[in-house]
Amino acid sequence: MRISISGEAEENILEYPDANGTAISLSGGMRLTLYDEDKWVMEPVLKGGLSKRIGFIATADRSSFLSQLNLTPICIQRYGWYKGDRSASTFPIVNAYKNHFPSPAELWMNISNNMTPSEKYNQLSECRFDEIKQIEEILNQQSDIQALAKNIGMSLRSLDHCVEQIHEFYYERLTHLITKPYNPKNLYGSRIIDWLFATVHSFFVHFGCARDYFASLIARRLGLKSRVDDFGRLLNNLDPELHSHDELIQLLLKLGYLQPEAGKSAKFVRSGWLDSACELRRIMVHVRPYGGKFSEQSGRIERLDKKQGIFKYVHPFETDVDKFDVLDLVVHHYKLTSHLFKLAAESSGYDSSLLTLQASDIKAISVSEQS
Repeated sequence: MRISISGEAEENILEYPDANGTAISLSGGMRLTLYDEDKWVMEPVLKGGLSKRIGFIATADRSSFLSQLNLTPICIQRYGWYKGDRSASTFPIVNAYKNHFPSPAELWMNISNNMTPSEKYNQLSECRFDEIKQIEEILNQQSDIQALAKNIGMSLRSLDHCVEQIHEFYYERLTHLITKPYNPKNLYGSRIIDWLFATVHSFFVHFGCARDYFASLIARRLGLKSRVDDFGRLLNNLDPELHSHDELIQLLLKLGYLQPEAGKSAKFVRSGWLDSACELRRIMVHVRPYGGKFSEQSGRIERLDKKQGIFKYVHPFETDVDKFDVLDLVVHHYKLTSHLFKLAAESSGYDSSLLTLQASDIKAISVSEQS
């Protein structure tokens, strides 16, 4: 017998109305949201025993305000809804840059898009709009360099999303916990703690992907004959005398992320921040997942400004010798990864500008009337 829904209960699922917004994610789970052209609101803030959004902070005062609280801007989020469709973009705040647009992920996606040969556009122009299979086959034809640039961009986008989700966990915990009686020694668990564990793990997985796609791209640029699909194999195949001329190798050397191995002038090794980041990634992916230590099962809040009701959430990451806040740790590597890949896009010699479509490139335009 076929079972059907009785229909006795019925409720509309509401869609967000058309809107857009901008927010800045901050360390500790705090957030600044743009209220008006030059006005920001802070959240969550404790007032009258409740978590609230409090404003205003002028754009000109924003940097000084955050400095006095020792809060670090992590990334800018732009989001919106249009006819039920949500859009969201994340732009890491790289300290060495004043302009944070476009993001490193966008730069590498632009590089990939700009490598599309003109013949492909000619092939597409000959396709009918309904020839989906043929269009897919044409679009999937990519050179190794083009595919790797796209893979780098996608991995960097995944890093953006991981950081956004870790911050969201902090924000939710902070919003809830500041309404409780304050005791800096109190530790709090969470029923969604696995969400944090999984997202921290994902961050290091995607960091490794971006690193290895980057290594493969360098190998293709150098014309290395050996199969290179990770950073370790790249190092094994690099010859400082033969390959130091490449712009990306020069960048890694300049940043102190590569250096000749001691006593072996014919071999490069990782160094500096990149070496420590790769080692942490190895531990997180191959030795133990985040959350395996007892101290990593719970977090706490710290008061930053009693008068203004401003707090931050802290969740530990434990090593053999020390403890760190896991969001601070992730953000440290996120900012340096973003810095590296932004510089790499600029130094690569590839075109990272936004692809501009001509009228002949557009097959069809669909416009629906707003109800």
